[in-house]
Amino acid sequence: MAQVDSISGFMTNLLEQFNFVDVPMNKPLPTWRNRKVGEAALGRRLDRFLMKGPLLQHLHHYKKWVGSGGGISNHSPIYLEVLGPHSKPKAPFKFNHVWL
Repeated sequence: MAQVDSISGFMTNLLEQFNFVDVPMNKPLPTWRNRKVGEAALGRRLDRFLMKGPLLQHLHHYKKWVGSGGGISNHSPIYLEVLGPHSKPKAPFKFNHVWL
C-alpha cells in the first residue's frame, strides 16, 4: 500500500488554489539522472516550470525543452522561449536576457 505524502498533497492543493500549472513540454524528457550506466541508470522528471494559468493562456506560442546536463550537476535545466508578438513589461530594474 502506497504511503500518503502530506507535504506533496499540501503543495498540490496550494498550486491549484493559486492557479499555477506546469507548462507542457513538447517532448517530455527527464530533468534528473543518477549518472549511472546500464541497468543502474535512472532518469526522472523531477523539475517543473510553473506559470499562472491565465498568463499561459495569453502566450501565443511558446517552446519548452530540457537542456543537456553537464558539469557536476545531475539536473538538467528547463528552458522556456516565448515566440510571437509580445511586449516587454516595464520593470523597475534592469534585466539581461543572458541571465536566463
